[in-house]
Amino acid sequence: MVCCTSGERTNGENPWTIIGYDETSDIRTPLYIDMAFALSNKYAPGVKQIINQHGNFEEVVWEQMKKLVKYLRGKGRRVDGIGLASTHRYRLGKRQRVM
Repeated sequence: MVCCTSGERTNGENPWTIIGYDETSDIRTPLYIDMAFALSNKYAPGVKQIINQHGNFEEVVWEQMKKLVKYLRGKGRRVDGIGLASTHRYRLGKRQRVM
């Protein structure tokens, strides 16, 4: 798999997409996602296989995640669940903290 240093990442873009996309997929799945699940299924069979969404909670995003899981499972990849990660900002007095 391709790896990069922080110096190779620009404008907040995902450097892994340089590997390409499955253009036959209706959701244009990045190949690195399939590769990651293929490798983790093979070399870590006793570990839960979770795909993580960190970002938006909008319904359209979750529909895409469900399509992604269906795509991966259709290729024979084991996906045990969907994870959720987020950053919440809240104000305490004049300070702003990030959780």
